[in-house]
Amino acid sequence: MSVLFLFIINRLGDKYVTKNRGNCYDNKPYSMKMKSLLPKAVIVVSALFLILSFVERSETTEDVNLKDALRSKQISADIISNGKYSGKSVKLKVTNNTGKELKVNIPAGSAYMPADNGEQTLVQLEEDFIVLAPNGAGNITIAAFCSESSDGCPSSDSDFTLSKTTNKKLNQMIAYMKGKKISKMAYQDAVWAITDGKAISNIQASDKVTKDFRQYVAKLTGKENTWYTSPQNYQVDERGNINSETVIIRGELKFPSDGVTPIHEEICDADGTMLYRSNTSQPRKSANVTMEFSVRVKGWEIGDYMVKVMEGDKELKRFLFKV
Repeated sequence: MSVLFLFIINRLGDKYVTKNRGNCYDNKPYSMKMKSLLPKAVIVVSALFLILSFVERSETTEDVNLKDALRSKQISADIISNGKYSGKSVKLKVTNNTGKELKVNIPAGSAYMPADNGEQTLVQLEEDFIVLAPNGAGNITIAAFCSESSDGCPSSDSDFTLSKTTNKKLNQMIAYMKGKKISKMAYQDAVWAITDGKAISNIQASDKVTKDFRQYVAKLTGKENTWYTSPQNYQVDERGNINSETVIIRGELKFPSDGVTPIHEEICDADGTMLYRSNTSQPRKSANVTMEFSVRVKGWEIGDYMVKVMEGDKELKRFLFKV
């Protein structure tokens, strides 16, 4: 690269001198000519330097898989919990044992097994990587998600063993997710829908891509993709157990309206006892009116409930939901 640098400078210098000697009537001093020429030379050389640096790096950087590199002892690694069960939850401290730069790829589907069988196994949904200098070291925190909600949250600074998930449906979901901009708010509840049989309604989806993802998980698990969403409030107690509570029910109510008779909603429990009655409203005439529905249910008893859309005393439609 240094030879090419000198060659370019020499060639640019020769070009100037040849031109300057051939023009006996040029009024610009030599120093001014060089000032105007040097920035161009610097730009050309800088661009070539960047290009050649990229080419050189791409030729010398070796792509390796985390598990394979550990097995071949190209790297060594400590895989540690940071005390979380979801999101950025696994710390990797990786050392390069070779004289080459390594790009260590950490594939989706990697599973992190706790030393304590009473704690949760975490699963990685998206691939990640870390680049290590020759004989260098680095740290990375991996996003991984609990696949055993009934077990305890991994203890902070406890060790993980690297593995790979063998859950067929989880692997199918991971394959579906690749390259899609799915809201990360949906990740943990989607995993639990597969591994723990949790409700599809817990998966929050506001954009089309995430709604399609929720529909895919419903089909994959054979569960109903309900008309409503039931976001959960998750809390980890002093023993590491994850406790959840439904805090709100929201969705869209779709029903016919004659555009004349006022309507209202009634929320009832499973026995039909009315718990709440809304004010009346006058929707436009339509065979398919769409109305946004939302009710806070924090503190409600776990069980079945319903929303009745009423036209006076006449029930137009009912929508079932669970808390």
